[in-house]
Amino acid sequence: RFPNGLPIEMTIEVFRTYKGDIEQGVPGSLTVRNPKTGVASAKIRFESKEFTVDSHRIPRKLPGRDGKQLDLNGLLLHGGGWKKLASLQIDSAKFRQVVHETTGISQVVSYYGMVEQTGSIFLECEEGSLHASIFSDIIIREPRTFEPLGPGKTGIVQLVSLIPTSYPGHSILTEDLGEILGIDDCPCGKKGTRFRIHGRVPKAELRGCSDTYAAGRTAEEVQ
Repeated sequence: RFPNGLPIEMTIEVFRTYKGDIEQGVPGSLTVRNPKTGVASAKIRFESKEFTVDSHRIPRKLPGRDGKQLDLNGLLLHGGGWKKLASLQIDSAKFRQVVHETTGISQVVSYYGMVEQTGSIFLECEEGSLHASIFSDIIIREPRTFEPLGPGKTGIVQLVSLIPTSYPGHSILTEDLGEILGIDDCPCGKKGTRFRIHGRVPKAELRGCSDTYAAGRTAEEVQ
């Protein structure tokens, strides 16, 4: 969004305790810090001059205090799973490493959700767990009996949400396999159900929205 740098607006008032050389500016410095992670840039030095309006642009990438590069635009949100790219699948740790090495982005957040249940997005926390929101929940069912399973057991994922009201999307039995990791016990501090997705049910058709759209277009062309 800001290819030339991050614009920051602020007002700095300078007061001299002695007259000195009024033509000489007063030096200062600015540090950009992420209040959540504590990651901070090295000091950005500037000079404040009297009766002038100065403008600075902070680069999107800055040297950090530890000498490593700090990316101010450092958040990648992704989802959708691997589906037909399963042969190329890598684990989350490797994915984050490749993203960081390629783009400099250190915050990589995955999410789980589906278009069939509009509005239900289950975000991954910094501990690697997916979390249900206050508007939604998840049930894991035994694949043969469909009985609800407790934490630590893998089964078919059922998604429940309060959000869909214009169509019957409040309860959806998916073709995904998942596992409840715990409830109200995540080290990240978030409450509610936390879970992990293991992949598709065996022999389930591997496709996403784009594949369904492409198949529909092909059928129209044939007709």
